[in-house]
Amino acid sequence: MQYSDSTTQNGELLRLVIPFLAKHRLPANPVAYTVSYEYLARSNKAVSKAIETRLDEGQEITNDFMHSLFEKYISPRDELHLRQVSDEIRRVIDHLAASTASTNCEATRFGQSLSQFSDTLGRTHTESALENIVKNLFSDTRTMQAAMFTMQAQLDEDKNEINVLRNQLQQIRQESLSDPLTGLTNRAGLAQKLENALLKQKTAADSCCVLIVDIDHFKKINDSYGHLVGDKVIRFVAETLKQQVKGKDTVARFGGEEYVILLPDTTLSGALSVAEKIRSAIEKTCIKRLETGESISQVTVSIGVARYLLGESAHEFLDRADAALYKSKNKGRNRVTANECDVIPLKTSRA
Repeated sequence: MQYSDSTTQNGELLRLVIPFLAKHRLPANPVAYTVSYEYLARSNKAVSKAIETRLDEGQEITNDFMHSLFEKYISPRDELHLRQVSDEIRRVIDHLAASTASTNCEATRFGQSLSQFSDTLGRTHTESALENIVKNLFSDTRTMQAAMFTMQAQLDEDKNEINVLRNQLQQIRQESLSDPLTGLTNRAGLAQKLENALLKQKTAADSCCVLIVDIDHFKKINDSYGHLVGDKVIRFVAETLKQQVKGKDTVARFGGEEYVILLPDTTLSGALSVAEKIRSAIEKTCIKRLETGESISQVTVSIGVARYLLGESAHEFLDRADAALYKSKNKGRNRVTANECDVIPLKTSRA
């Protein structure tokens, strides 16, 4: 996303954004700042209307609400950027095609000249005729050589442009599939990974599992320590999850304080083992506030585990893991539970 505001305007908006974030106890992360900026700058009517409606209704402006506005009204601009890059690629291709066609025409003309010179040589052997042929051949060769040099320069220029555009496309794709707070795969990226993984499930013997991880009592953490600390906890859990998986596994932030881990080629017992390692690692870690050194109350997670059943949809697969997660919550939290359709005993789950 790009902004054309002047340095002075940016400074004025900054003085408005910071108090707005503080008033609503919002973290100064890129998402909350961007949404607040667009609201206060009145540059995004949809964002302004959504925030004003929420304020009029007396509802709290939460971090999750700001994230929802970002994903709905700001993030889609990446699609416009993508179209712009696509148009630029088309321009480069058209330019290259025109350059190639021009060179082909020059090469055709040059070939025709050579053929004519050959015919002339077959009919005459006078000194003046030979001198004229050599003169014209030299001229046409120089013209063809210049055309080839021009095309080579154009090819080099277009190659550099294509490399720049390719890098832009890769960046757009990465940003569109990543969560801005944690750097994890987002819901859109997870949907792609999940679809690809399930397409590979050919028989009931194939193994694919999913974990849904939820931070226990996260609202209490936000209320007690503020959203900045809440964001720190979200990032800490994300890093812990990444450390416990490998290879083809995918860790995604599903929304708020909830994560999904996709484990292709993993048995249910293996998935339960991974889940328990995650639960234990988070439980054992003490998180402190950098500015005060104050320890935050113990952070724990509840986890639901499900094994893919041949023929079910991705939505049904996630629903079963979610049902297992709620059983973990209802049983007291800080535990691992497998879906009831999965009959392997939960030896790794806490009592």
